[in-house]
Amino acid sequence: MNIIVVTVLLCTFVSLKGMNSELDKETQSKLNTQLFDATKNWREDDANENEDLEKRIKKLLKSGAQVDAYNDDNVTPLMLAAFDGIPTLAEFLLKKNANYTLEAGDNTSFQYTAGSTALHFAAAGETKNHYEVVKSLCSKAQTDEYDMTQFINVFNSLSESPLTCAAQCANSKTVKYLLENGGGPAAYIDWVKWCTMLQIAQDPHVAEIAQHLIKAQAINFKV
Repeated sequence: MNIIVVTVLLCTFVSLKGMNSELDKETQSKLNTQLFDATKNWREDDANENEDLEKRIKKLLKSGAQVDAYNDDNVTPLMLAAFDGIPTLAEFLLKKNANYTLEAGDNTSFQYTAGSTALHFAAAGETKNHYEVVKSLCSKAQTDEYDMTQFINVFNSLSESPLTCAAQCANSKTVKYLLENGGGPAAYIDWVKWCTMLQIAQDPHVAEIAQHLIKAQAINFKV
């Protein structure tokens, strides 16, 4: 009789534990969703609003939201900050120990190439703010004594490195910065195609980018 009672109690305990675990998972998901909602409202030029959002995000993280959570597009808050070119948000998330080496997962959005890191997204951006995010990410990696060659020369599912992304988007300033901070010869087999494309668009940065890449011996002419 005692064995039966103990068995019933154990089964009840396991069942309740499973329910609590499921509840925790649901709560975690809600907190992560609220975190993404808060970061979406962050504006680079609105310090007062951002201060309120910062307090809200801190509270969410303290309550259990994950700073490296992935949304439905399989990207993290830091990746979105880099993609949108919001340096103050990127810096805030980095201070909260956001992982700057994580890669975007498979998704149906053409915007977020799988395998891309936050640095890929920032390097492909065309604004001054995107460039500032690039510097923030590299500065954090350097502070952490992360291998900069490995950090900058990582490739996504399209065999693009952050340096490649910057060159394709004619971001000469970013190209120069990445080359100076560890960027190396990174799959420039399509350089002729890119150069032609940029020339057709009459982009004024083509020659400047070419000079940076030639100086760094980052163009493979033997293709």
